[in-house]
Amino acid sequence: MNALSYPGATELCDGQDNDCNGTADLDEAGEVDVDQDGSLSCADCDDDDGNNQPAGVEICDGQDNDCDDATSADDEVDNDGDGVHLCQDDCDDSDAANFPGNTELCDGQDNDCSGTASADSGGEVDLDGDDSLSCADCNDSDEEIHPLALEICDGRDNDCEPASDENLDGDGDGDSTCAGDCDDNDETLNNRDTDSDGFSTCNDDCDDADPAIYPGNTEDCDGVDSNCDGDSSCHLDQVSVGDFHSCGIDPSGAIICWGIQDGSSNDFGQVADAPTTGTFTQISTHSKHSCALDQGGYVHCWGRDVHGQVAGTPSIRMSEVRAGAGHSCGLEQASGQLNCWGWADAWQGLSPSCDLQGAASSKVTAGNSHTCVLSTHGGTVECCGVDDHDQTDAPAHSMTAIAAGWKHSCGIRSDQSILCWGITGSNSDNYGQVEDAPGSGAFVSLSASDSHNCAIETAGRIQCWGRNHLDQATPPETTGFVHVDAGAYHSCAIDDTGRVHCWGSDDDGQRTPP
Repeated sequence: MNALSYPGATELCDGQDNDCNGTADLDEAGEVDVDQDGSLSCADCDDDDGNNQPAGVEICDGQDNDCDDATSADDEVDNDGDGVHLCQDDCDDSDAANFPGNTELCDGQDNDCSGTASADSGGEVDLDGDDSLSCADCNDSDEEIHPLALEICDGRDNDCEPASDENLDGDGDGDSTCAGDCDDNDETLNNRDTDSDGFSTCNDDCDDADPAIYPGNTEDCDGVDSNCDGDSSCHLDQVSVGDFHSCGIDPSGAIICWGIQDGSSNDFGQVADAPTTGTFTQISTHSKHSCALDQGGYVHCWGRDVHGQVAGTPSIRMSEVRAGAGHSCGLEQASGQLNCWGWADAWQGLSPSCDLQGAASSKVTAGNSHTCVLSTHGGTVECCGVDDHDQTDAPAHSMTAIAAGWKHSCGIRSDQSILCWGITGSNSDNYGQVEDAPGSGAFVSLSASDSHNCAIETAGRIQCWGRNHLDQATPPETTGFVHVDAGAYHSCAIDDTGRVHCWGSDDDGQRTPP
């Protein structure tokens, strides 16, 4: 008895007559197993082939061996699109780079399905741990050598190029990087010192054909950038200005003068007659003549000589020299005494009792028509000469610097403040030379001209006051200045690089150094 077989039952695929109609008829074949594969015809997708049945194993024969209703065998699908499927011995049907007959690549995989990654005999491994496989690494036993390494100067082929880069000259200048070429892509840069000045173009020599041009060299006023700083302008150690000319001393000790030399009534050889030989340590210019001190201590003067301020120059060694309008003065090297020549009224005045000649002094200043000295005892100031506006009435203060103008004088007190005396009030020659002096601030140096003055603060900023009709009292608004000198119509200063800056009148080129 079979509980599944009775009239009206649903016919099952079990080889029995479940509905009692006289035959097992779920399919036309009668639920038989024609191919004897253990699977009835009602369940077997191909009862004529014993290789195809629901329990069958899919094999590479192009048939549906497991009766899963697929049009082809699962293993016969090309999953990675490389044109080869598993049944065609694709060893990795998830990677199109791997299939039988493919060219073996250097990627650590079995690209040709030969059973091993065989781009080289080493098996595409990374023995030295430099992330470069043996098939690409020219030395897989040295982690400093691989295709991505930088070439260094060690005599080896670090980057696995055909040869070492150490003797390659990329820019064709005759030097390789390992021979000291700082930029092997720029033929103008190399490590050769062609002019034997101790610098190559790799050491910033801007002209390796000229031994007088190299970084750090002394800059002269010759229009040549001798120190390779990109600036060929005039560099000086000192500068001093007159009415229509200016003079300075360059770092080599040579005198450089510029300005009027047109043969006019104001041209007295202030520029043309300047010394062209010798080494000088100090220079002073006033009005229309100049005086300079050479390295031996002797004074040289040139320019206008109406009162003997040039021709009367003594042959005595001096430690300092100052030019006035019609006279010149210096401090004798041996005794420190004042020695003046030229217009005597400028140091003697109109009073016989006021005569500075021979006074022991530490500093001297010569104005238009008066002279002041700083004593060696306590820094007190003494002045003599024309005193029509009290310009010689020095206050009783200890000072560190003094400057004489036309009808006024100024000094820096021991507290670094500025004090001026002389012309004041409603006078046509009063331009505030005294009254407009800075009321505060700390100053290190100053200079007085006919009608204006300039001084340098401790921070290197310049302040000027007095007459300013030609902008002679309008200095640059920068800092870093170490020296300033005021003339009648223009002023000049030197910054901490030695560069000269001038402002005011330039009618005769006195503001424009060579």
